[in-house]
Amino acid sequence: MILGHTAAGEAIEAFDLQSEQLSVRVSNFGARLLAVVHGGTDCLFGPKTGGELLADACYCGAVCGRVANRIAGGSFELGGKVYTLAANNGPNCLHGGTIGYDSRLWAVEAASADTLALS
Repeated sequence: MILGHTAAGEAIEAFDLQSEQLSVRVSNFGARLLAVVHGGTDCLFGPKTGGELLADACYCGAVCGRVANRIAGGSFELGGKVYTLAANNGPNCLHGGTIGYDSRLWAVEAASADTLALS
């Protein structure tokens, strides 16, 4: 199901997975969990439409990364070399910076009624 499109015109899609007791909806945008339905009730708070996904700033249901949480000052040292990251939380790098995993369109490797593989 198409939820909307990115600014570049790429389709934001939703995929429904079902078991006997539970159904979930996952988007290829940010590999986000959009709904968890049990007993007819959606138990998940967060964006549901393409527009809401694009506007979301709280990472609801998203895969966070390349890092989770903040890297203070937006830089770190590894092996004697300093790496500077995108600062998107004041001077800090939060959840992977300005284009973290939460705001990328993931490739769908496999999709069925009970399987979804994103990369």
